[in-house]
Amino acid sequence: RTHRRLLDFAHEMVSDRPEHLVTIEEVAKGEGISRQALYNHYPSNNHLMVAVVDDVHQVHDGDVSLEAINDHDHPHDSLRAAARRSMTHHHHLYPAGRSLLSHRRHDETVAAAHDARRQRRRSAHLKLAQRLHSRGSLRDGLDPDTAADLIDMLHSMEVYEMLVIDGGWDPDDYENELFEVTKRVVLEPSLH
Repeated sequence: RTHRRLLDFAHEMVSDRPEHLVTIEEVAKGEGISRQALYNHYPSNNHLMVAVVDDVHQVHDGDVSLEAINDHDHPHDSLRAAARRSMTHHHHLYPAGRSLLSHRRHDETVAAAHDARRQRRRSAHLKLAQRLHSRGSLRDGLDPDTAADLIDMLHSMEVYEMLVIDGGWDPDDYENELFEVTKRVVLEPSLH
């Protein structure tokens, strides 16, 4: 229960300032517990932030999991599920995820957590691209690895940030356009 409250509080703090790494001291003070008690669970500020991102992933991955994007028979349904998952995922994860993105080049813990998530997402996108390829749905000349890279790039948090956060797009418009663009980039023209 205390653990849940700490993660919720840290997530709320980072939501208010996504470019700033929330510190153990701030969370301890805000929750009225000792820093040492928090350090017993999180050896560094970055470990705390990774735990917040892991928690957001766990809570919201149930909405549309990465694995669920491959549970559809029609290519449109799979790509629509991928777009829905990206929009929902980024909407909930953005504040904490943005903080980690900005610190991943300077901290091994953050870099490892980021790389593990990226590999998991890339693996699901590759599985999707391989299924599309095996069904003859990929655009002529496009191999599954390249298709997975393109899907991964289009569905990245950086693209979400550029369009929704910085560009002011409505999240539903982002989801719809993401589906449309992904469809045109990876599918055979007859499937558009």
